[in-house]
Amino acid sequence: MRSPITRVLVAVAALAVAACADDHRPLLATAPAEAAAAPARTSYLTISDSAVAAGADFYVSANVDTATGSERIASYLARVHFDSRQLVYVSDEAIAGVMRAVNATDSTMITVGGASATGIPDSRLFVLHFRARVALQNPVLSLELNELNTVGYANRTTSVQRMKSVRVSRALR
Repeated sequence: MRSPITRVLVAVAALAVAACADDHRPLLATAPAEAAAAPARTSYLTISDSAVAAGADFYVSANVDTATGSERIASYLARVHFDSRQLVYVSDEAIAGVMRAVNATDSTMITVGGASATGIPDSRLFVLHFRARVALQNPVLSLELNELNTVGYANRTTSVQRMKSVRVSRALR
């Protein structure tokens, strides 16, 4: 016959084993919950001047329109394609509060990655400085957006519509 202390110890041990038991039931396949639609955004390039003389400098900014609501962009990976017979890349310009890395080793493409812990402050992802090799009307450039993530870690790459036309804004100078 067991003593009361032994019975208590056996009961405590049994409870401890029961508490540690892996009693997870396998998840059943269910229909996925409808994800909230990502806010629509538009990506585009803006140039400082549409008529550029040979040897003249101009600026290009890559932009993503802000979505409705307060969802802010935290990180991106983008590429700007250009004609190296017409343009030469000079440098990139800083945007306050945005860390970036620029890879311009390809003579026809510049890759830019950027991030901000609190969100990019406006629609500009980055600004690049170019020089025209020849006189140009409407320099040909294109933007490819490979990654776009929000401060809340949501991937918004697929919800961005790309504008093929380039906007002009003299405020970039």
